[in-house]
Amino acid sequence: MKASFSSWQVTAGVLLWGAIVFTGFKVVSDYQTTPGTSADAPAQWPAHSRIQRVPGQSTLVMLAHPRCVCTRASLVELNEIMARVHEPVTAYVLFAKPDGVAAGWED
Repeated sequence: MKASFSSWQVTAGVLLWGAIVFTGFKVVSDYQTTPGTSADAPAQWPAHSRIQRVPGQSTLVMLAHPRCVCTRASLVELNEIMARVHEPVTAYVLFAKPDGVAAGWED
């Protein structure tokens, strides 16, 4: 038995398939471009921090992973922020290195 489809059925199928594909791409795009939740900075600098803070000056700490695909974009954003700041700011970028990885992993 040979299946036979009319032109309106083929057109409807193609349109339905296109709508599903478009919706899938939209969901993925929305997820990728949605920023994470913002956090409030603590009221006081941690007493036991190894990061030195200059009193009376803003300190920015950014955590990064050397193998994360978004790190390069985050560093570009940091550069733009630092270019717009009109007061002294000390910025630290801390790179995570998991325990037990070989030397040179972070390169």
